[in-house]
Amino acid sequence: MNQFSKFSIILLLSLLVIGGLFRVIGFSETWELWNIPLKELNFADVRVITHGADAIAAGKDPLVENIGDPWGRQLNYPRIWQLLYLTGLSEEDTNLFGVTLISLFLSGILIFVSKLRSTKAVIFIPLLLSPAIMLGIERGNTDLLIFFLLSLSIFFVEKRVWISILPIILASVLKLYPILALSVFFGHEKKKALTIILISMSIMALYCFATLSDILLIKESTLKGILYSHGAWVFENLVSKIHEPWQYYAKILTVGLIAFVGVRLIYVLKKRIPIISDEQNTTELNAFRLGSSIFVGTFLLGINWDYRLMFWLFTVPQLLNWSENSTRGLSRQAIATLIFMAISLWSMVLFRYSEGISYGSLIAFGTNEFADWFVFASLLFLFTRSLPEWVFEIFGSLQKILRKQQSR
Repeated sequence: MNQFSKFSIILLLSLLVIGGLFRVIGFSETWELWNIPLKELNFADVRVITHGADAIAAGKDPLVENIGDPWGRQLNYPRIWQLLYLTGLSEEDTNLFGVTLISLFLSGILIFVSKLRSTKAVIFIPLLLSPAIMLGIERGNTDLLIFFLLSLSIFFVEKRVWISILPIILASVLKLYPILALSVFFGHEKKKALTIILISMSIMALYCFATLSDILLIKESTLKGILYSHGAWVFENLVSKIHEPWQYYAKILTVGLIAFVGVRLIYVLKKRIPIISDEQNTTELNAFRLGSSIFVGTFLLGINWDYRLMFWLFTVPQLLNWSENSTRGLSRQAIATLIFMAISLWSMVLFRYSEGISYGSLIAFGTNEFADWFVFASLLFLFTRSLPEWVFEIFGSLQKILRKQQSR
């Protein structure tokens, strides 16, 4: 039996157990095992799209006034999503849409971890079935589709590189942030990688310029959480809700943390700490770069609901490889990163058991924040050290240019 079959069987058995729980103890009761806050209706995130058909039928713009949404939310997706209404999509298609997203997500999992050994699958599966990712499944969030598209890009990037651009461009047009996935092309030689990255970024720059007004609407209408969220600015958001005058100090602390990580990053680039790319251009390394850049970029740019941590899954196979590396420092960092990933992914359960304990919620929040920041810094440094030599050469050339300018 090959590794693909072993992993598929383990995943299938896990899904059958969950399906059995739905049937034996009930739908809501099963979700409550993960401490997932349920909405009155299933696939709540899908409904902001499917119920948008009501606004279109009434001659309204769902980005401004989404009258059909059960919770009064505006459609916070680029206007291209509204092409779905031309197919007759409506609220009656919510369940089909949600199940399709879940199916694509699971297909994406199988695409990029097909060679994962069964011993490593024992670690991977609990992360996959963690509360954070199950929240995205319960909500039917469109990040499930993005995950599938980026899995396709990883699948094609080694042998059909020009085909692998298409899923990234499509994902970026649908949700903007996937443009960060262009890091997957760093495994190619300098000229090809830079050509692909520059062409892709130019296309997205034109797209963003053409749809800027819509992007601003989407930004304003997107809900920002505190619990079950991650990002550099979660702590500031919490402080603003507790005592607004302290928000300034929370912002200073956050900027200070980012600056500290940035200084350490510059040190890594200047000293050229040994590059961990001896594995060459493997699927695991490509996936790691993609997943790391998605997380690091979205962590810095805003506040994200925890289901977006699903992109950590792209980094797990390579972290598992590094955990077995003979270099002690690298092995320890990979293991620590996996541990803190698990803490964050399962933090919803941590919040449940913190209830009733003095300062329990505060301790759970602090633990989750620390875990997120640790993974952010660790993935950033590992990502930097995994870059090919030509990236460091570009950085060295920029340093020389800056020094010449300063000496004048």
